[in-house]
Order: sequence, then C-alpha cells, then structure tokens
Amino acid sequence: MFSVPLTDKELSENLDAEVYLEDTIIKHYFSLITDVCNNCAVVDPSFFAEARHYGFETVDRSKITLQEGITTLIPIHINDHWFLTVVRVINESYQIQVYDSLKQFLYPNFPHDISLFLGADESKCEIEFVENVEKQVDAVSCGVHVCFNARSVALNQEFGDIGFSHRQLMKKELRESKLLEKEECDKFVTSGRKRKRGGNSENNASEKRLRKLELTLPENVHFNDIDITINPWDKFVSKDIKIRELPPMPSINFGQSFVPPKLDLEKNPFDFDPTLEDLPEFD
Repeated sequence: MFSVPLTDKELSENLDAEVYLEDTIIKHYFSLITDVCNNCAVVDPSFFAEARHYGFETVDRSKITLQEGITTLIPIHINDHWFLTVVRVINESYQIQVYDSLKQFLYPNFPHDISLFLGADESKCEIEFVENVEKQVDAVSCGVHVCFNARSVALNQEFGDIGFSHRQLMKKELRESKLLEKEECDKFVTSGRKRKRGGNSENNASEKRLRKLELTLPENVHFNDIDITINPWDKFVSKDIKIRELPPMPSINFGQSFVPPKLDLEKNPFDFDPTLEDLPEFD
C-alpha cells in the first residue's frame, strides 16, 4: 500500500474523463491487486520504458520478482499505448503472455527486448499473444484495459465490455484503497450504465462505436469525385464525417447501402456497426 494516496484531482483528471491513464493511476491500481493476490508481483509501470530508453543493461533486476509460483504483472507503455505482459517461470523457462486491447501489436522487437529486460535467454522465452482479450473501442482506454486484464489474470475475474463505468469503478476503489468483490463490481458497473443511458450516454465509448458510412451515388458520379474524411478515434462519430463538394459535383443522397471502395475497414482496429442515422443531404 502506498503511503501517499492519490489526490482527488488526480483521480478526477484520469477517471472522470476519457483520457490516457497516467502511470501513477496504474501503479496504485496494481498495488490494490497485489494486496489481495499473494502469488502476484508487479513491476513499476515506468520501468520497462526507462530501460528501453537508457539501455537494458541498466535494469536493476532486484526490482523484478521472477520465481516459480509467482505471476509477474508488467504494465508496459510504448508509442502512446499501454499493454500488459504476464510472466511465469516454469522449469527454468519463461512463459510470457501479452494482453493487447488494440489486438494490433506493433512492436516487432518485443521478444528480444523483453528477454533483455528480464535478463533471460531469448531461447527460453515462450511468448503468447492472447487472443481472447476485450477489445478497446477508442484511442485512450488502453490503460483501463491493462488494469482489468491484470485483475482478471491475478484474481480469475472476467470483465467484459469495458467502458466509462469501469473508470468510475476504479475511482471508487482507489479512493477507498481496496478492491470491491466481483459481485459488487458488476452491480456498480450495471447501475452506472443505467445512469448513463438515462442521461448523456455519449461519453461511454463502449456504447458509441464507429459505424459505416452508407451512400447512394448518381450513375454519373464516381467515388473519386468525393473527398470523405473519417476520424475513427473520436466517439462523436457524426461530427467527424465531412463530405466536401469538389467541382463539378452533382447532388448526393443517403439511402441504399454503398460501401466506399477505398475505406478498408479490416485495417481499422475498431468494431463497425452498420448505418449512421440522421445524416443530412448535401446539394
């Protein structure tokens, strides 16, 4: 347990809005996990990034607990993204699991770097990229996913559809310096979602997924004559769809489905829900 608790300002700035979590929030939340999990150890969230910056030969491995029977949780922040690495030592080999909520792991040197970080022979590191991971639906909730993925691993508790209510759950638990029982967590999250639906639910990124743009074009209009910009990172989808008239430009109507050929949805790490309602006509 930390001798200096988080301030209300820190809790509010990180958990009352959909923003990237600071490492202090993750550090304190992981501390709550280890308070109730006797066979877990945690590596400081900033430790890997610092080692990667200053050189892995500078790592003080006395701060990394690696031994059989212990599950070591390592939150890692690379390229503005948090993901979780879990290490278990079994028969002198290192079983490493990666939980990435983007499901688009873009760190090709990870196997080499994690072996240097752990001070292990790379040939003894067995790495698994876990497929059954809750997928984030915005650009900023990776830290929240890291916390709940760690909790799932350590306490065998499953959390699905992670959204804004889970931030509020974290805020409550950090303020009270203890984790709630799983049943209490589920009730808290459910009631939070009901409150959101009764008011302004747009702040819940898990309930505001990006959707496909559907259009009907006149026969004499080609798709290349239209410039469409979609910002997939913003939860307010409709305001980020801009259709600009390029001369000459006949009228465009929205009706029967037409999926623009240049919009490659498969490469986007987010779920797409068809139809976008209440789009205006452009003349």
